[in-house]
Formats: sequence, structure tokens, C-alpha cells
Amino acid sequence: MANELMPGYEIEKLTKRESQILVSLNSDLNNKELAKSLCVSEGTLKWHLHNIYGKLGVRNRVGAIKKAEVLELSC
Repeated sequence: MANELMPGYEIEKLTKRESQILVSLNSDLNNKELAKSLCVSEGTLKWHLHNIYGKLGVRNRVGAIKKAEVLELSC
């Protein structure tokens, strides 16, 4: 089920891993540290971030955190 922002506009559902990463973005960890804490490579983390940003329609980590708060995605 997608989250509705306004009529005619929906956000593609995040995967379980993407949701986990989105919640982790609120930490003060850089990409390398975050990747290590999630047991993935930094490249894999960056790919997930790319997908998250695309699904949320944002350009960066701060935008993703703010959008998640607006959509009440437990960030």
C-alpha cells in the first residue's frame, strides 16, 4: 500500500531494508559507518539511498528525513 500525499500522487512503497535504512538516517553516522552498522557495503548503502530518495522524491538525506516525518514513516 502506498502513502498518499495528495489526490493523484502516491509514493512507491519502501522495501523492508529501505525502511530500516530510512530510520537509521536520523543517526549521526556517515555512510561508511551506517553501512558497517547495517552489515552492507558502502556501495550497497548508497544504492539503497538512491532508491529511497527516488521513491520519496527528495535529493538528499535531510530531505528524506523531513519527508519521512511529514508522512509519519517512523523516522
